[in-house]
Amino acid sequence: MRIGILTYHRSLNYGAVMQAAALSEQLKKRFPEAEVEIIDYSSKKMDRYYKMITVYRGKESAPHILKRIAMYRAFQKGLRQLPLSQKRLSTDSCETFDRWLEDYDILITGSDAVWNYKKRGIPNPYFLSADTGAVRFSYAASCNGLGIGSYGDISQQESAYLKKSFSGFRYIGVRDEQTERLVKTVLPSAEVHHNCDPSILLGDLSGADRTALIEKLRKKYGFDPKKPTIAFMMSNLNGAFRRDLALKIKEKYGSKYQSVSLYSYNKYADIPYLCDLTPQEWSIVFGLFDLTISKYFHGTMFSLLNHTPVIAVSAESTIENLPDKVSDALGRMDLSDLYFEAGADKPLDWDKLMQKIDECLSVPMTERIASGLEKERVTGETFFDEIKAVIDAGRQS
Repeated sequence: MRIGILTYHRSLNYGAVMQAAALSEQLKKRFPEAEVEIIDYSSKKMDRYYKMITVYRGKESAPHILKRIAMYRAFQKGLRQLPLSQKRLSTDSCETFDRWLEDYDILITGSDAVWNYKKRGIPNPYFLSADTGAVRFSYAASCNGLGIGSYGDISQQESAYLKKSFSGFRYIGVRDEQTERLVKTVLPSAEVHHNCDPSILLGDLSGADRTALIEKLRKKYGFDPKKPTIAFMMSNLNGAFRRDLALKIKEKYGSKYQSVSLYSYNKYADIPYLCDLTPQEWSIVFGLFDLTISKYFHGTMFSLLNHTPVIAVSAESTIENLPDKVSDALGRMDLSDLYFEAGADKPLDWDKLMQKIDECLSVPMTERIASGLEKERVTGETFFDEIKAVIDAGRQS
């Protein structure tokens, strides 16, 4: 039985790599007799985009660009640890992809924003629209960032394509309420399941061995593992917020905490940029922190997986007032108080944020975090039950 996973494993996004690793590892663990691999496909258009964004996010100076290049290389190193298919394809043509796709018994699309068709166009491979003979699944698929005002904005052509695609799935699993609404809008009869993000399937990362990582950070960045630490996971797209946040924390706590910046440069942090972490190192670095403040979904999830308190500050766009992906996940885990909206039309309440930072640094949260993760983790079970049913049927045929 061959299982192929189609996802965004080649994006310059730590969470995208690690969620792909998590789903493939979980399938291998549960179905050791199956051959599980990540289909090594990427969009040529998006490959160019990731290289451009590498330079853009280091635009503040030439040394920063070099650090972004170091990050790019760390990602390439991390990719070698994934169970990739032997063949690789980079194309924007669905027809080319369909001809290239090898024989799989089961095809899975997801997680991440694989159904944001505004970014990659329609048709695109992530909707598994080709009739290959494989049983089609989605796991925690998302349309996050779709960029439409409402589901009434979907054109007739888009609706027809999406309806045909979703009709071909044996199992439709989505990550968030926005995506469930998308599926139900074009195919009201669809049975849609909520799945936890694959990263949550990794389980408790708080006890991971960080010896080598600590030594690397100590030698290269002057990181002090004995000093309490607050981490920022922002980007230069956050503008003045990342500066104001670092300065307010320094003003409130003085030198009690060292601050570090992940994913992008922040000159206001004590350690402005941990630039050369592989995705695997990044996944456990949160266990070295006392608090993370993140604009990113997976920065939030991996902090929780390391049992590190996290405050999510999001400016994600929403559709028809549905929760964005971060708010959606934290709400399901009964951790909504850790979410702060900071959109252009809703100024951030700094007093409330600083109070929450103080609370996270002073009140133990391990039990709350563990309980929330377990509540969300069980939502993946219907997917694995259905995969098992297909594999069992294959044995009998």
